[in-house]
Amino acid sequence: MMRFESPWAFVLLILIPLLIWLRLYRQGRVAIRFSTTAIAAMSGRSIRQRFLWLPDFLRLAALALFIIALARPQSGLEQVREINNGIAIEMVLD
Repeated sequence: MMRFESPWAFVLLILIPLLIWLRLYRQGRVAIRFSTTAIAAMSGRSIRQRFLWLPDFLRLAALALFIIALARPQSGLEQVREINNGIAIEMVLD
């Protein structure tokens, strides 16, 4: 049986769609405009361009896993009983 010690931490998962939206909003803005990009489109995409999404995806996945870890998942069916049958011994030196 799985339970979470701090389930309120899942509220932070709302940040992930917000970060995705901010990233896409920033990409839509361009600094330089060209009259035509047809020649560049014909050249194809390099391997680097094909995997440009990977660092952002890994960051968001790490953030999601960190938030899940923050919720402190716990599992276990074992009940632990602590029985202390000890004797307190003190040694005093003067």
